[in-house]
Amino acid sequence: LAKTKVKTLVTGGELASDTYVYVGSHAENFLRAFNADICFFSVRTLTRDGMLTDNAIEENSVRRVMMSQSKKKVLILNSGKIGEPCMSNLCTINEVDFVVSECDISDRFKGLEEKFV
Repeated sequence: LAKTKVKTLVTGGELASDTYVYVGSHAENFLRAFNADICFFSVRTLTRDGMLTDNAIEENSVRRVMMSQSKKKVLILNSGKIGEPCMSNLCTINEVDFVVSECDISDRFKGLEEKFV
């Protein structure tokens, strides 16, 4: 990125060794200093009843902060991630503005079809 002259900001904090994601209070506090138009994010699982879940509790905390600092929340989801819940709940699908997937999954979530792009 340095060679492309793209301005890059790094949250810092604790580096999760298995996912290479910065987590913890330092990363969360860094993100609270910014406001975003759109937060793009993903999770491990979207349950059939509309709960977004993940096994990484600390990553969910960072996601929550960025989502709270954003006007719109966009879930990027592979259709294969619909299934059984993981350990940590992030939010419900009702708290997300749009869901982007590689195929149409709106028929699995009646009444929420307008969220799926």
